[in-house]
Amino acid sequence: MTDLQLLRGTGALVQQSIPGVFNKKIKKFKEFWPQGEPLEIVPAILSEEKISNFNIQHHQDIFRLQLEKFFSIGILWVTIWDKEYPSSLLEIADPPAILFYRGNLPETGRNTICVVGTRKMSPISKTRIEKILKQWHSCSLQVVSGLARGVDTQVHTESCRNRISNFAVLGSGLNRIYPPENRQLVDSILESGGGIISEFLPDTEPDRFRFPQRNRIMSGLSSHIILVEAGEKSGALGTCQWALEHNREIWALPPEFMNDSFIGNSNWINLGAKILHSPTDICSDQSQQPDLFSNQKMGIIAKLNEQESLLLQEISKGTSTGIHRDDLLQTTAMNLGTLELVIMSLKQKSLIEENKANLLYRL
Repeated sequence: MTDLQLLRGTGALVQQSIPGVFNKKIKKFKEFWPQGEPLEIVPAILSEEKISNFNIQHHQDIFRLQLEKFFSIGILWVTIWDKEYPSSLLEIADPPAILFYRGNLPETGRNTICVVGTRKMSPISKTRIEKILKQWHSCSLQVVSGLARGVDTQVHTESCRNRISNFAVLGSGLNRIYPPENRQLVDSILESGGGIISEFLPDTEPDRFRFPQRNRIMSGLSSHIILVEAGEKSGALGTCQWALEHNREIWALPPEFMNDSFIGNSNWINLGAKILHSPTDICSDQSQQPDLFSNQKMGIIAKLNEQESLLLQEISKGTSTGIHRDDLLQTTAMNLGTLELVIMSLKQKSLIEENKANLLYRL
């Protein structure tokens, strides 16, 4: 640990402890004073936030002692002032001012695939993960997941088995591994050249509100997101939502027929997520930049009302030449006036088009 690392780590924690100052603001302050060290900027932040009763030295002393203790037990950190900070995280609106980690951080410039899914993993998903990770051994990939039970655990386990660098992003501090039965898995992750990562102070206990917060880091670290299996209200869908906001490529494994635990997959595929038909699909797609237009379209579809969603779904079922209004009147049970209004709305959103034969088709 260098003096500069200690100084920056302390400064980042001091900034985070200022009332009303969150990661998004810290990023803006850092960009406004690009040459300033974090502790040097603190007085200016306090002035701008109109805070007069904040004891800088008190907080600095506390955090410096904590960081020295964490370093003594093998916990490292990186701040947004450091060149080692993951550059992909700087692309998001609210990157953590400081990241704690054991082992390594994801390698910059290398494609990083985030794999997520339900904690109640089905047997078919377990088999799929085994096949995918086995084939990824020959691809130059690194993998991110969340160490949760179910899909995450299987992803980390198979990554280690196939000697793929993988990284677990925690919804707790690094001294509070959750779930506790994955402590041995953490050892395997570290031995395989990967790492465990958290934005929370190492002694922070797991809490349900921290896991959605952790999901944005999983997305931010990654170039692609793969949804293995998710029900309608699965927490894994939160990572896909962050990926949409971060303009990451979203993939989903094909749903299993009449299996409610894959409804989340179906919904995201309907929104425009790519279907992962083969493990090598993602390998051949690595050189491509995320499709901004496609992601914007998914964002528009996600905000459709019930009637718009229904009509878009019915039009999607039509042939490549389109579907007639008469058919839509029958399948949607809308009256003609309502149907025309919804059609107009979908056209304005550039989701459907009408050809010269007055047939409607999805764009």
